[in-house]
Amino acid sequence: MSLILGKGRMLHAMPHPAFETRILYFGISMLFLGVQQSHASPSSRRILLRPFRAEDLLPLRAAIDETLIEVRRWLPWGKEEPSSLEHLAARIDKYANECADGTAWRLALIDAADGRFLGSGTLFPYPGPGALEVGYWIRNSEAGQGLATRAAAALVRHAFLEQGIQRMELWTRPANEASAAVARRLGFHFREQLKTSRAGAAPETYDIFELSSLSALGAPEDPHVRIEGL
Repeated sequence: MSLILGKGRMLHAMPHPAFETRILYFGISMLFLGVQQSHASPSSRRILLRPFRAEDLLPLRAAIDETLIEVRRWLPWGKEEPSSLEHLAARIDKYANECADGTAWRLALIDAADGRFLGSGTLFPYPGPGALEVGYWIRNSEAGQGLATRAAAALVRHAFLEQGIQRMELWTRPANEASAAVARRLGFHFREQLKTSRAGAAPETYDIFELSSLSALGAPEDPHVRIEGL
């Protein structure tokens, strides 16, 4: 440590050990704080699931375009992509009408802080009375942060508590290991493999996972996930 004296002279003094220790602790604390602030836990990110709106058109278009390979490979409606804005706008209208009518629930997944479009979460009545199917997709730039797991868990919890269903299904394509991992993480168990047609597409093979009760859900309630409009 150096002290500045008159006429440019310097006096070198040994710092007090306790002072050095406080400086060291302060430096470590600030470093740790900086790391924590720059790498916030993904699980604390506030996300919102809500019905699609007309203003989602361009954000949805951008999300599909950046995830086009995965969308075309894994999602039944992916064969329609890339589509025109007019076609996509008609699909958004269809999603909103189905949600309002209570016949299917395709929801936009949004960052609750800045409104960024992240992907989609769905509940379908395809399994029949007393059951619903949960689905999801996440845009490439947001993948790997646990968003699919968190969104799906919130939808499953909502289905059991608010819609009174007795079981849930989750359908994936056989080679879609990431989606199957979400299913297992949530407590779903593989039930069967089935070849069938979905969304008017040609018949394809699906792995069907099942969750028999809310108590079997392998995720706690997440206070940072909100569902609106259901």
